[in-house]
Amino acid sequence: MQSLRSLAQLSRISAAAGRIRVIVPEIPSLGPSLLPRWRAVAKHNVINRLHRHSNLHISSALRRSSETEGQTEGPLWKTPRTMPMDKYEYDLRPVFATATMAACHGGVSKKRMLTRGSCPTTDNKVVFCTGGAGSICSAQVRAMVHLGANACIIGRNVEKTENMAKDIATARKGAKVLGLGAVDVRKPEALVAAAERCAKELGSIDFVIAGAAGNFLATIDQLSPNALKSVMDIDVLGSYNTVKATLPYLVESANKYKVDGKTRPKAGTGGRIIFVSATLHYSGTPLQSHVSIAKAGVDAMSVSVAIEQGPKGITSNVIAPGPIADTEGMARLATDASRKETPRLIPSQRMGYVKEIADATIYLFSDAGNFVNGETIVVDGGQWHTQAVDKGAFKYPDFLLSGETVSGVAGMKKSKL
Repeated sequence: MQSLRSLAQLSRISAAAGRIRVIVPEIPSLGPSLLPRWRAVAKHNVINRLHRHSNLHISSALRRSSETEGQTEGPLWKTPRTMPMDKYEYDLRPVFATATMAACHGGVSKKRMLTRGSCPTTDNKVVFCTGGAGSICSAQVRAMVHLGANACIIGRNVEKTENMAKDIATARKGAKVLGLGAVDVRKPEALVAAAERCAKELGSIDFVIAGAAGNFLATIDQLSPNALKSVMDIDVLGSYNTVKATLPYLVESANKYKVDGKTRPKAGTGGRIIFVSATLHYSGTPLQSHVSIAKAGVDAMSVSVAIEQGPKGITSNVIAPGPIADTEGMARLATDASRKETPRLIPSQRMGYVKEIADATIYLFSDAGNFVNGETIVVDGGQWHTQAVDKGAFKYPDFLLSGETVSGVAGMKKSKL
C-alpha cells in the first residue's frame, strides 16, 4: 500500500477534452508486464482522492480515458477498486420482492412492490412442477406464486393435484394455478401434452421443478428388480422426461429474460430448472439403496443439463433436502422414535421446514442465483456430515457439550505426567 501511495504522489494530473489523464513515471524494476497494472492502480487512487476532496464526477471521463489512453490492460473496472459500488450490486431487496418473478412495467412504487410481495401486472412468469401436490414441491410452488408467478403442478392423483392447485392459488389474489392430474412422469407423451397445455393456457414455461419421486424402505436382499426399476423410472426417467418436455420453453424464456450480472434485469429471470434430490447417497444410507442410486443419477443429469444448455442461458441446479418436518416423507418413512431422535444428529439441532426449501428455490430462480449453475444446494442443517459421528456411548452432540474426556477405549488422550 505504501508503494501505491508513493506512486500516487509521484503522479501528475492533467485534464483536457473532458477526460482525466494520469502520467506515471517509468519504474524499471516493475518490468514491462507489471507496469501497466501499476499505472492503472495509481490512476485509480488519484481519481479516488479527487473524488473525495472535490466531489468530481469522473465516472464517464474515467471510462473514456481507460478506453482511449492505451495505458491499462482494459477498462479500470477490471482492476481492484475502492470506488462506491452501484446500488444494484448490494441492494438485494428487489431481488426477493417481485421483479424476479413478474415483470413490472411502471406505475408501482418501490415501496409498494417491496411490501406487497406480488406484482400487479399480467406479464407473470410460469412455474411447471412435477410432484407439485407433495409437501415440499407444493411449498416451493406456493412461494413462487406468492411472489407473482403463475403455476402448473403435475401429479398422478387427480383429486389431490386439483385440490392442491386451488389451495396454492390462494397465495396471491388473481393467481392462476393449473392442477393436471392423471399425468405419469414415466410416460414422455403425457409430459409433453402437459407442457403444451401449460404454455397454451398460462403463456409460457419459465421455471421448472422436477420433483416427482418414489420411495419406500427395503434392504437390497428384499428389493426386487421391478421395485428398483419403479424408483429409477419415476426419479430418473421422470426427471429426464420433464426436461425433454419443457426444454423448448425454457430456452425461449432464457432468451427472452437474459441476465448479465451487471445490470438489474428489467423483467426478471427465466429459463431455470431445479431438480429435487436427496443426501442419501453422499455417505450411504441403509434401506435406501434404490433411492440412493436414483438420486445420484438425478444429480448427474442436472450437471449435464447445465453444461449442455448453459450456453443457451439455462441454469440447472439441485436442491437436496435433509429431514424436513411435517412432510409425507417423514410420515411414511420414519418411526415415532426416529423422528424424536433425528434432531440430535443434526448440527442445527432441529429438523428443517418446507419454508427453508422454498427459500432455496427462490434464491436459485431469482436474480441472486444468476451465476449458480450445475450445483447442489444441500438444505439439511448439516445432517449428512454427521452420519459417522455417533459412536456408541459418545452421543452426538451431548458428549461434545459435556466437556468430558474420552475414556474406556485404547485410543484416548494420555494424561500429562
